[in-house]
Amino acid sequence: MRADAVANREKLLDAASELFADAGIEAPMHLIAERADVGVGTLYRHFEDRDAVIIGLCTRLLGRFNEAGRLAADQPTGWDAIVTYIDATTAMYFDFRWLADAIERVRQITPGDVQAESEVEAQVARAKDEGTLRPDVTVIDLSLIPPMLGALVRLPEPVRAMMLARQRSLILDALRPEGAERPAIGGYPVTIQEFQRHIGRPGA
Repeated sequence: MRADAVANREKLLDAASELFADAGIEAPMHLIAERADVGVGTLYRHFEDRDAVIIGLCTRLLGRFNEAGRLAADQPTGWDAIVTYIDATTAMYFDFRWLADAIERVRQITPGDVQAESEVEAQVARAKDEGTLRPDVTVIDLSLIPPMLGALVRLPEPVRAMMLARQRSLILDALRPEGAERPAIGGYPVTIQEFQRHIGRPGA
């Protein structure tokens, strides 16, 4: 593509990312063009429909997922690699609030076998060899942790940060093998009344 066409495509993806974060992935298509300050015709020249936009956004994020794998591989221990990968990929769900819905849509559009990153598999094997990861934990187990934690993005602050730290600590503790040192659970133990107050519901 010409340089101006590439620039317009990136502007459209940036605009879609912002719009979907605010209004969800079902937001009207014409609003993407408005945010990008281009015509609707330009939008449809690059993306034939909403699904094409969603695939474009997810494809653009593949590099960041791969970078998370490389960052994990650079860690001194297998356990550090596992924690680094979980934290790096979880952060994506908070940086891109539409990510969980978009991934689900992509699975519907292009169904196929789930393929785990070989780099993550290597870190799982390394941590098991060290004895720092439960022997029955699989790559798929790890791949499902970030979207679970990422679901907390829908909570308002400050309870979001409180619950993220707490749930992250509980999940990491569950990954440790039997007999491993068990640090205190991190985060703040939110009560039912505090939780309901923070999310705007009447307390019990």
